[in-house]
Amino acid sequence: MSNKKDKNFYLKYLKTNRKIIKFIMITFIFSLSIIYSSKNLNNYFDQKLQILTEPEPKTFNKPFKSTQAENVCITEIYADGSVAEWIEIYNPTNNTINFTEGSGWKIYDGDLTTTEINLATTVGSLAPGAVITIGDVGMYIDNITLNDGDDDLIIVNGNGEWVDVVIYGSGSGVNLPLGQWYWISNVTVTPAPDDPNESIYRINKTIGGQLEDNNMNTDWNFTNSPTPGILPQYNPREPKIGDLLISEIKYSGTDCEWIELFNNITEELHIGGCTLYMLNNNQSIMFPLNTIIKPNSTYLIGELSGIVDYETNITLNDDGDVIILKNASEINIDTVVFGYGSSEYQYGAENGWTSSNNATGSVNVNESIFRYNLTRRILADTNSSDDWYVTNEPTPGSFYKIKVGDILFSEIGMSELSNTEEFIELYNNLTWPVTLDGIIVFDYEENTIEIEFLGNITIPPRWVIVAGDNMSYDYYDNISLTNGYEDLVLYLDSSKTYELDVVIYGDDPSNTYPRGAGSGWNDNNNVSVGSGLPRGTSIHRINSSNYELIDTNTSSDWKIGPISRGIPGIYVSPQPPGEAGSVLITEVMINPSGSDNGYEYVEIYNPLDIPIDISNWTIRHQGYINSSDATIPLGTIIPPKTHFTIIENETNCVSRYNFSGLNYTEDLVITNNPDDVILIDSYMNIIDRVAYRTSTTNFTNNLDPYSWKDNGVYMGSEGKVICRIYDPNNNDSYIDTNSSADWRYNIYPNPGKHTNLVIFLSSSFSSEALITPFNSPDNSFNVLTNLINLANSTIDICVYQFTNYYILEHLVNAMDRGVKVRLLLEDIYPLYDSPYLKDNTHGKEKKKKLKKLLELKEKKNYTKFKPKLEKYEK
Repeated sequence: MSNKKDKNFYLKYLKTNRKIIKFIMITFIFSLSIIYSSKNLNNYFDQKLQILTEPEPKTFNKPFKSTQAENVCITEIYADGSVAEWIEIYNPTNNTINFTEGSGWKIYDGDLTTTEINLATTVGSLAPGAVITIGDVGMYIDNITLNDGDDDLIIVNGNGEWVDVVIYGSGSGVNLPLGQWYWISNVTVTPAPDDPNESIYRINKTIGGQLEDNNMNTDWNFTNSPTPGILPQYNPREPKIGDLLISEIKYSGTDCEWIELFNNITEELHIGGCTLYMLNNNQSIMFPLNTIIKPNSTYLIGELSGIVDYETNITLNDDGDVIILKNASEINIDTVVFGYGSSEYQYGAENGWTSSNNATGSVNVNESIFRYNLTRRILADTNSSDDWYVTNEPTPGSFYKIKVGDILFSEIGMSELSNTEEFIELYNNLTWPVTLDGIIVFDYEENTIEIEFLGNITIPPRWVIVAGDNMSYDYYDNISLTNGYEDLVLYLDSSKTYELDVVIYGDDPSNTYPRGAGSGWNDNNNVSVGSGLPRGTSIHRINSSNYELIDTNTSSDWKIGPISRGIPGIYVSPQPPGEAGSVLITEVMINPSGSDNGYEYVEIYNPLDIPIDISNWTIRHQGYINSSDATIPLGTIIPPKTHFTIIENETNCVSRYNFSGLNYTEDLVITNNPDDVILIDSYMNIIDRVAYRTSTTNFTNNLDPYSWKDNGVYMGSEGKVICRIYDPNNNDSYIDTNSSADWRYNIYPNPGKHTNLVIFLSSSFSSEALITPFNSPDNSFNVLTNLINLANSTIDICVYQFTNYYILEHLVNAMDRGVKVRLLLEDIYPLYDSPYLKDNTHGKEKKKKLKKLLELKEKKNYTKFKPKLEKYEK
């Protein structure tokens, strides 16, 4: 979209009411997730993973509240057909439930017309963790009539929302539509449900009182010893296949090996008597009796004292081994074959291993192998190598936790050919699959969720998922992106407490997301998109050579290119880190004549024989090292042996300094106090640096002692530059020792070109010479002109100032006959003349003096001298 205001009202309504619409369309969204799996991951999962499917959930006719998470549930029912019937309910929350809210809470018969119990009048409220009975007998008396053989009960709150449902029995008297009950079977009991000594109860799956709540018959059981007002006794069960898994193995090293187990279900498991068997060394480890693993938790066995749950010596073969996990009934419930050996493969295959190869090869001492998360709480379990990956960050006793840099924004399509084709592409930067369930893309400026991933959406390793406005994308969600500015944050979940990635593009003065060092966006500059990208282009994260995306959280991570939606790393032209000295700062205008505004500049130079990409390189200074004075645009390349100048105003620099050449215009901050100018590449490497001082105050280096080594170059006079020494006789090179010895001051500005006045004769030589002494001013003219007239090849003159036109005449004559003449001057050009005479650089007095000198020569009618003077001036 070109502007968020361009979205029509209908789309805004859809986005505002996203959660309601998603709830109403739960069946549709579930089907869409199946389309996603088959479309986006078919190539990967056909080879790598077993697709796991679940029964499609039914659509509720009424809004439905989660029992276990936030509301009351029915926990036991006693229906014997007598006058002693009762219903037990439980408040599993930490809050008191007020049954008088709204029109009052009720327990209905399945026909929704018969009120079995009016909770508002009979009970009033229920304290946190309270368990009560209501009926013909018990804590709260209310006459109820339950069907002995079959019935259906519903708790409905004061807003008319269904809170809990249970159907029991097998007769034909059940009135509740099966759409509210997730399973096709009702709760059945044996013997008959009207047995005077029998009740049905909801299964307790933890010591803390967390009850099964899947709205299925499997949530319930029967007992011939009812316990009114008391939650059913908890009896953790023995693990079956798929319940308890080997989740991580550290098998390389000495006295540091361990095995991690994981409870893959939502109830506690009794693993006392379970056994781990290691084939290679014929070692068995039986877990102590009464050992319990909590739901979705780990149990660690091994040699890490103070860390493992059960400390014992483990001997695993580094070359390869088979580990078999058996429950107390000696049933194999998990098998892993690892390493690069092949002798043990057959044994693993005979004990449940289905893969044609081992989980992993050899690993280093600091590495482990782990079973990846199929969802946030369920581990992959295909009994094959596809479940396992190597990591150099072992996590004994816990899942691998997704961290910053694991999932990244990889492409943002805000300028698609159609406004309904905007997209956000995410990339899995890891070498194993990652689930996105619960992850959100948040628009920081608009304070809205652009995308919320629901369901077990998985990204294969080093691959992408595309989400956005089009039904053909991997994940559909209505999004609204502007072409001019966005600050998008990838959060681990809707609590927005853990950031995974950030991207800010475009220009917006509000700058709502905090930027700079210490924030998720480590840059004061956004990804530049100008006034907006043309249709068919997008911003891409740069892909390094090993297909791991560059992630410095700065604008330098990104480039503009054609849309490549759904293909990771299509824009693979990474800018390598620069090397110190690969580009040099060669000239700096610190203190222009008059006003500084619009006349400061920094000249840099590529001394190499190859082009250098300086995209997103910055000019900074140590006082504000975390912010840039100027940022060089994307796509900027300096050709070999070429200058590039960062200037404040091109018109001013052309008129004052006769400037020409490659340049970029941006305001600079070059102070007239001791300071430095630093050239930094897009990876925050210092490429070059020059420090300067005043006549009274030295530069103080607070950054590092290597990029600059002394108290600074003297900054010189107003209107002059500091200039790096250039040696045309040494392969057109500049001197670079990171010190003031590399520089000269009080040099006339010459941006964009070599400053030939600053020559360092680096080569040594020896020769014989004739010394001719003379006195000045008595006979100096005759001696000097005689020496000039006798020269046949070269004349080198070193003098403080050159002001004598008569000597100049002889030098011009020498040049006419082929003599090479070189002048080394301390301060100013010969005869006070320079290319900048039109400027006020030299002052009005110098101009007047030159004009008077020329008028004097006209009066003396130097006809012979005048043409040569004009030739020289040209």
